[in-house]
Amino acid sequence: MSRIPVVLGLAAVAFASSSASAQVASALVRVGDAPSGTGAGVTITAIIGVVANEVGGLCVRVTLSNTNHAFWGAATGTAGTILREEQLAIAGYDQTAFENNFGFDNAGSIAYSPTCTQIAPPVTGLDCVWLDATPLAVEGQAIPTLPGKKYRFASNPFMTSGGQIFWRSGINDIATNADEGIGLFFGTGATVIYKTGDAAPAPLTSVLGSNAVDTDTRFSALGTYYISQMTTTDPGTADGHMVINGALVTDVGGNVLSEGSPISAAAGGGVGENYQFWGQLGINEAGDWFLTGDSSLASTADAFLMKNGVILYREGGVVSGLTLTGNLPNSPGAAMNEAGDVAFGWDTVGSITGIFLNGQLMLKEGDPVDFDNDGIVEATSIFKGAPTLGSMAVGDADMFFSATVTVAGSDVNCVLRIPLPGVVTTSFCEGDAIGTTCLGCGNNGAVGNGCANFTFAGGAHLAASGVAGASVGTDTLVLTASDIPGPGLFFQSDGLAANPITFGDGMLCAAVNIVRLGVVFPSGAGVASYPGGLTPNPIHVAGGATVGQTKHYQCWYRDAGETSPGVSFCTPSTFNLTQGVSLTWGP
Repeated sequence: MSRIPVVLGLAAVAFASSSASAQVASALVRVGDAPSGTGAGVTITAIIGVVANEVGGLCVRVTLSNTNHAFWGAATGTAGTILREEQLAIAGYDQTAFENNFGFDNAGSIAYSPTCTQIAPPVTGLDCVWLDATPLAVEGQAIPTLPGKKYRFASNPFMTSGGQIFWRSGINDIATNADEGIGLFFGTGATVIYKTGDAAPAPLTSVLGSNAVDTDTRFSALGTYYISQMTTTDPGTADGHMVINGALVTDVGGNVLSEGSPISAAAGGGVGENYQFWGQLGINEAGDWFLTGDSSLASTADAFLMKNGVILYREGGVVSGLTLTGNLPNSPGAAMNEAGDVAFGWDTVGSITGIFLNGQLMLKEGDPVDFDNDGIVEATSIFKGAPTLGSMAVGDADMFFSATVTVAGSDVNCVLRIPLPGVVTTSFCEGDAIGTTCLGCGNNGAVGNGCANFTFAGGAHLAASGVAGASVGTDTLVLTASDIPGPGLFFQSDGLAANPITFGDGMLCAAVNIVRLGVVFPSGAGVASYPGGLTPNPIHVAGGATVGQTKHYQCWYRDAGETSPGVSFCTPSTFNLTQGVSLTWGP
């Protein structure tokens, strides 16, 4: 790291504080509830799984007492209703059941796979993929992107939070009905990402096998990245490979994540330990990825969770005082959001199920919960376990999972929500004439922002999200600068100046022992986030933060509009700063 030895007196600067929500586990929907949006007297009889989006919403796959399959939830917030129910005479089909896998985006659209009966001419038992009320892929119908081919089945649909659907389908020749394997399809136009018979990724010399696409693939929010398991025609002990955008994934030691390949020591692998198979996985727009899996070690130490090529947790390890045991791919599984937060459930010694977020215990078997969702934990409502595989989800502000809760001696299935332990920050150096007046030329910005710049009259704003954990795996902190018109340098300091320092068209306050974190170019909307761009290091690594330290952050940015010939704004300088945020690093 590079340090600039700026040492000024320390003093209090005007702060506006915020705090994180209490981490109470509350039941949002329960077996026995009579939800709105369906027939009178209809209740929920089963809870199958849950998916979260990135704007505070969730969708839960349920079964109703009228025997229909349905989805309960809300696009934003958690005041849910029945969003979609098994239906007759819809788009020329009768729906008869919903597959367990489904997707849910920020707009509230649902990707799902019903079994259908075509009404005219009548054809029963069709495997299909739908987006809301529209069938996109139907067994027996032609594949629009593969001339002469038809769908043998259409299954395992998911969605990005940004609204792109993807699924797995069998491929048959129309003329001969010959089975030609399986493909991964993306978008409403059914773009083929990869399929049986395609060349395997280099340096492999094989091709993709008959079961080329695994049932669990994930795309990032905007579809920039995907992570998937490919199966090739290599020998059965070496035919499974993890790929990102079609290229073999490597761990931090440079070893490929292929079945039978060694796990590098740098990634946390033991002597003679090889990759064997994988479970849940995910990837975000920053390119961060995670997966769960098993290795060739003894069954008491073979299960692991890896993020960005490093094993963070493994069977036999201790997390928050609990010793992990058994295979993590068991219920309820694991999930990651766009901020890189990883939630997972894992059994621990003593048959105690633990629910974790970024390596911190959030709930364990035997803990009381808020079953009636009034914000108050009831001593008679006890978390018993997480019964459903793949029912873990983590959104922008909350984690969700299906659970069994013992209520006054009776077991009831439900979906529990736990708010994410958001970073607690205080804001400083606000150039809004309320906290501080901008001294360069009186160019005050909007409330809570830095000084005004040439492009954005309200000035730029710095925000922090995620978890400030001072270790690999718990540090998901992201700094986001909005309304910056040019590249931004994110920086950290140990203390604050006694008084704001006029610096360019803005104010510098984070001025004691400055550490440059990295430069990120903004999007067209003037938003840049660190870690990001060509500076991917976690903030605690880049800044050298340790547990208990309070650090201060600002973003210096180039005011691109001022660099145009003949343009002037405020001072002759062509740069400015956001306001700042202070936070204390935890474990």
